Amino acid sequence: MEDLRREIEAAFPLTPIPAGPLVQGPDDHGLEAFLGGHAWRGHDAAELRRRPKALMQLTGAAFRYYLPAFLMASIEHPEDPDILPAMIVGAIASRGADAKALTPAQRKAVARFLAAHVDDADLRGGKLLTALANLPQ
Repeated sequence: MEDLRREIEAAFPLTPIPAGPLVQGPDDHGLEAFLGGHAWRGHDAAELRRRPKALMQLTGAAFRYYLPAFLMASIEHPEDPDILPAMIVGAIASRGADAKALTPAQRKAVARFLAAHVDDADLRGGKLLTALANLPQ
């Protein structure tokens, strides 16, 4: 997993935080305040896990910016069972246009993350296949 961690860090360099609102919709449950003004690196894994709808609530730019926070939290602070991979698969499967807007290196890193979880019983099936299809190489 160490090389996957390095690949994610290389594919998602620290760039300016997206301008404007980070969350779409009226009720963000504190997500805007939690993420706003903070780079994607260094978020508390337990806090990310407490926000199961976070990836679905983010604007397109914020989704592409903060996605690696969720990937890294799962890699660096795994739990058994871990809800983060299912959150990521569901978001990638549902947000095809945003997933396809990732750079080729970012799509490759996310696809490798998903492939590392292909044997997780709760990830098998349609959502995982849809998520992988949304990450064209």
